[in-house]
Amino acid sequence: DLERSHPSRRLSDRADASYAALLKYADDLGEAETRLLALLTEARALADQSSIAYSLAHLPQIALWQGQIARARQFAQEHLDVAEQGSLAALSRQARYNLGLIMVYEGRLDEAIEMLGSPLDALGTNYDQQRIHGALGFASLSRGDPVTAAGHLDRWHAVLTAMHLNEPGYSRWHLDYLVSLVATGRLTDALAFLDRLDDQVASSGRRSAAAVATTGRAMVHAASGRIPEAIAAVEQALTWYATSPLRFDRARTLLIAGQIHRRAKAKRLAQQALAEAHREFTAFGAPAWAGQAAAELARVNLRPAAVGTLTETERRVAELAAAGLTNREVGQQLFLAVKTVEANLARVYRKLGIT
Repeated sequence: DLERSHPSRRLSDRADASYAALLKYADDLGEAETRLLALLTEARALADQSSIAYSLAHLPQIALWQGQIARARQFAQEHLDVAEQGSLAALSRQARYNLGLIMVYEGRLDEAIEMLGSPLDALGTNYDQQRIHGALGFASLSRGDPVTAAGHLDRWHAVLTAMHLNEPGYSRWHLDYLVSLVATGRLTDALAFLDRLDDQVASSGRRSAAAVATTGRAMVHAASGRIPEAIAAVEQALTWYATSPLRFDRARTLLIAGQIHRRAKAKRLAQQALAEAHREFTAFGAPAWAGQAAAELARVNLRPAAVGTLTETERRVAELAAAGLTNREVGQQLFLAVKTVEANLARVYRKLGIT
């Protein structure tokens, strides 16, 4: 109120502009969006380009987290136009980052990686480094490459640690890091990261991060063969997401739940979770993730395969083995026990006549 009676040079310098961003980090997406849109309207009326760009920098992320990819692109494109018209270099970098991130969601992975990665060598700030390595890790996971993802997300985590940034709502690549660590067999690292994340949840009260931590423990349980504990944990996470606006994270958690149920041989439950994940990703306009859900659905294999043909799981095991992975590495990528990998390979050899 005091600031409104003494107008500042830029609307984005006001306390309510910062408050809108804090609400975004604190998971109150609806109120954050309402305040940012009000600020955007006011800034447009005053032709305050810097404050227009400030609002448009935050709105794409809120839209993406809610699965509104087309709407996020509209905000980001307008942000870039405003930044370039006003020769606002820093805001132009933010707009290009948002557009690159949106391209990942849209499945335009090569374009996204080029746009996100091109400024890496020139960027010296920790802020830019952490957000770009996080986004590149997400892009690598989107194309099914957890090894490259883990490399980027190791750097993301190192930068956050150096910044002493312990608010988990600020830079949200925790789920990606956990997925990449588990998929590459780094369970000890995953557990250490989960312990730190639990501490951050306790101090911040960030419930979205608590849901991610619960999902991460479900993945570690599954990779360690503790399937009942894994199912209980992932179902607990999904219960929280049922009333959360974070629809994209919910869809990804459904994908993980489907993988765990398939590993438990609960095919109907796996099919239900994976089919819903596929519907959500398709509705969002996220083809790379819809493709991953479709591939997992095919692996559920509710109908018996024709005699002499490979099931989807047998085919994936055979492909990874032919690519040179060990049985343990194949199991880590496909969430299968080593003995299950061996059994699948034995069937593959028999069906294909390999001696």
